[in-house]
Amino acid sequence: HRLRVGEELARQELADILLSAGYERQELVEGPGEFSLRGGVIDIWPAASDKPVRVEQFGEEIESLRLFDPESQRSLDKLEEISILPARELLLEPDEVEAACAEIEAALERQVTRLEDFGAEEEARRLTEKVKSDLDAVSQHTYLHSVEYYLPYFWPQGSVPADYLSEDAVVVVGDPASNSLIV
Repeated sequence: HRLRVGEELARQELADILLSAGYERQELVEGPGEFSLRGGVIDIWPAASDKPVRVEQFGEEIESLRLFDPESQRSLDKLEEISILPARELLLEPDEVEAACAEIEAALERQVTRLEDFGAEEEARRLTEKVKSDLDAVSQHTYLHSVEYYLPYFWPQGSVPADYLSEDAVVVVGDPASNSLIV
């Protein structure tokens, strides 16, 4: 998403864009992939930037965009526009989250039953607490550091690199040991 000086954009709309792009809302922006809302000021640390950006709005109009020093909070350079790239490799859509959470809860119930059948009630309790906590975070669009454990639920079809090649693509594999190529 691009933000430009003079553009009209509601504060909540920008927050929704950032959340859907994998950004985390914080009180104070301290690192890439975070944003903060304070009055007419929105601080964003774009994922591909070494400095955060302060977006100042008057009503819904973007009045200024400025790079700032996260330590001193002082402005550095004025910008006319910025690009907001996704902050995460895995971006979750609301309908995907709902379906995946239902599947994860069903799998959790099956696993808890197995653990309880083996007399591992404490392990079942800890597993339930952990997974329920993860599901709460995911359903609130909070970035979850262990989300990769749940990938099969969010992306059940899976993929391999060859899925992204065209039908007429030629794949060449080099074998350094024999100094040969396989086509």
